[in-house]
Amino acid sequence: MSSTIVIGAGISGLSFAHFSKKPCIVLEKEETAGGLCRSVIQNGFTFDASGHFLHLHHGWTERLVRKLLDDNLAAIRRNSAIFTNRTFVPYPFQANLYHLPTKIKKECLLSFIERPSPVNADANFLQWSHATFGSGITRHFMQPYNEKLWTVSARRLTADWTAPFVPKPSLADLIEGALTDRTKQFGYNTRFFYPAHGGIQALVNALGRKKNIRYNTNVRAINIKNKYVETNAGDRLHFDTLVSTQPLYQLLDSINGLPAAITTAREKLDWNSVTCINLGVRRATRAPVAGGRHWVYFPEKEYPFYRAGVYSNILPSLAPRGCASFYIETSRRPGKRASLEELYERARKGLLKCGFLGAADRIETIQFADIPCAYVIYDKHRAAAVETIQKFLAAHNIHSIGRYGAWKYSFMEESITNAATLADREGQDEGEIVGILNNPSP
Repeated sequence: MSSTIVIGAGISGLSFAHFSKKPCIVLEKEETAGGLCRSVIQNGFTFDASGHFLHLHHGWTERLVRKLLDDNLAAIRRNSAIFTNRTFVPYPFQANLYHLPTKIKKECLLSFIERPSPVNADANFLQWSHATFGSGITRHFMQPYNEKLWTVSARRLTADWTAPFVPKPSLADLIEGALTDRTKQFGYNTRFFYPAHGGIQALVNALGRKKNIRYNTNVRAINIKNKYVETNAGDRLHFDTLVSTQPLYQLLDSINGLPAAITTAREKLDWNSVTCINLGVRRATRAPVAGGRHWVYFPEKEYPFYRAGVYSNILPSLAPRGCASFYIETSRRPGKRASLEELYERARKGLLKCGFLGAADRIETIQFADIPCAYVIYDKHRAAAVETIQKFLAAHNIHSIGRYGAWKYSFMEESITNAATLADREGQDEGEIVGILNNPSP
């Protein structure tokens, strides 16, 4: 019997199944749903695979999430910063120069005023940053942080990913932020949401309720000519429509008989890997970690991580009383990783150095979340390769969606809305969801 098959029970796959008006079978290689949005509870601490916070900009998606969680949802005002020159600079760096040494502040302001003319569409990220922010902000934050995060040169990156993730304040905003310690916030995530209890897994569980999910089921091969998938159990499942949420290159690697042009395009895809170290800590003091900040960016090379967050600063319920819970993110090129023991020791020393950990604090639990495919590399090859691949897949009624399926840098709301839009279109109804998203309520 033919049907719609969904590969992956993460946010995108479960969202598609939730909205689909046709029967779906969801195949999940793990024993639980969630993908990278899975939460674990260990010794009383709730950990995600790094912070998975909901940035909801559509009234429709906020109402949906509230309904799914039965109002188990907290709205939180962002408190984040950059740690550089031994101090905290409120996020975003470019709008809060007040906190920097006078020499650096002057360099950033003057170079912003004297920045070069706007660049063309072929410019790399470094050129874009110089033209957008000037050489000072680029040198002190944009270049070192992004090279640390993406693991490739800023000259190789494009700027295609920057909107809406990189705020672009005006000259007036820069001057005000250099002269005053202001509280104005910038960016797409000034307010975010998170389940009050249960971690992000609470949303996954709500989306997956009563869905036809086959766990411990990995797709070994896909036959596009005869439209079936083969699983690790030896089953052959036929499909009319196939929806894949796994990384795009993994989908292609499982398809038998790819044309040479698609194989060539697949070889153009690049990505990095991330290891998230989750720590549960018994605190020796009542003072809030990092001044109560939710997450902090680290552009300087002396710190091995690019970002460190504090779950318990966001919601105290995520850690036992008297404790704090951390997530520490380090990136690397695929296939290259130090031992977990070495990663942990480097992270511990870095947290002590920046003051996130005190010498008398006691680490009570450690949990590692390894993410082999973490950030899609935006280089000059990506856009054309993805377009070629997606056209080929669509011709065989295969839809590759989600952050890794669509091969893009995105957030959870976009995964939900894209999955809902696809389900709406596949259902061949009157376009109810598309209409709502095109005319969102505030």
